[in-house]
Amino acid sequence: MLMKKIVMVVSIFSLVVCPLAACSKTNEKDISATVSYIQVIDKGKADDGEYWILVSAPDQDKNKANEFKINLEDKNLWNLIEIDEKYVAHYTKRNNGLYYLYEIEPMK
Repeated sequence: MLMKKIVMVVSIFSLVVCPLAACSKTNEKDISATVSYIQVIDKGKADDGEYWILVSAPDQDKNKANEFKINLEDKNLWNLIEIDEKYVAHYTKRNNGLYYLYEIEPMK
């Protein structure tokens, strides 16, 4: 009887804790994620082969535009992005201080 209780407790524990642990897994390189409106000012390719876009995004704290560079890991996506166009973008800031793009959609 005691063995059945132990097996039952361990089973319930693993059914509850394991999915929670799997869902809480984060990319350790990312320190913040943002979804915002952006306008692409410029785009280019760095010497190391990484693609980037220079964007202007609203700065909520100062009520003015904030310009920064977002790196892209996909050349095909970079080719689709147009200068002077507005987008809704999901990007992250990593521990190294650089921003990386996850998703981007043109504003309608």
